[in-house]
Amino acid sequence: MAKKEKKQKLIEELREKFKRAKMVIFVNFAQTKASELFQLRKKAKEKNCEFKVAKKTLFSLALKKENVSFNLDEFKNPLGFLFCYDDEIAGAKLVKEFSQNSPLQILKGWHQNKILEKEEIEEWAKLKSRPELLQDFYFVLNSLIWRLIFGLNYPLKGLATILSKIKK
Repeated sequence: MAKKEKKQKLIEELREKFKRAKMVIFVNFAQTKASELFQLRKKAKEKNCEFKVAKKTLFSLALKKENVSFNLDEFKNPLGFLFCYDDEIAGAKLVKEFSQNSPLQILKGWHQNKILEKEEIEEWAKLKSRPELLQDFYFVLNSLIWRLIFGLNYPLKGLATILSKIKK
């Protein structure tokens, strides 16, 4: 395959990933060990995210095809892109966790046609993820059901106690 065709294929692949992603986080992975990047990729896959390394020029071309204006030339070091497909918060938490334990740096992000700064991504990471919110919601519903059952049973229990005392 010719070099140009290979690059076109990669641009199209990046474009598809960008289109499918709910959030994209741009990170500087310079000085990050290969083993740490492997762990990041592995954990990202578990959270339905994908970590991809690509040249800035190729990703810029993919963004242009999607009519997104984002200047990647302001970044000097190589970039990695975390594509979050389902849960944006899980991706933000993952990158924040890795940036605390390795030289990986959060640079910027993209969500719903809006450019996010590093601080905004860190704020997203503080939020509860979708599974955690669903778990909390389940707990609230479950406790309400148990309160309802207890509330409905209590008068009957009281009536039974009164009737048993009257019978004696």
